[in-house]
Amino acid sequence: KIRDRVKQILPQKVAEAVCNRVHQELQARRAEGDGKYFGDVYGYEDTGQRWDLKLQLSSEVKHALTLMLQHIQGVLESLRPSWQLTELAAMCTFPEDPGQPVHADTSHVYDQQVVTIFVALHDISPER
Repeated sequence: KIRDRVKQILPQKVAEAVCNRVHQELQARRAEGDGKYFGDVYGYEDTGQRWDLKLQLSSEVKHALTLMLQHIQGVLESLRPSWQLTELAAMCTFPEDPGQPVHADTSHVYDQQVVTIFVALHDISPER
């Protein structure tokens, strides 16, 4: 089933390596206090619980991105022959985070060729 493959798009060791890298980057960027490393988060008023961290293209991130594209590239190319990566980020949350309401990341009128993909790097409860 395609759903099962998508659920396991990254091997656990790869997901753990990226997750560790994200934790390191988040800690460093928060300590620096420079907002340029963070994107706007819908529901940002819940400060201190959620960060949209712009990722560096580290070896861990490159490896995960390559593996992910092996699974979805055919689907993307069936919709359009070429694509451009416009953002590479990690949505980082703490357990107390209330979650984001359902929303569009882009305008469905003006940005009809944008695809948003989330890859969970750890288990997520069904309620989330």
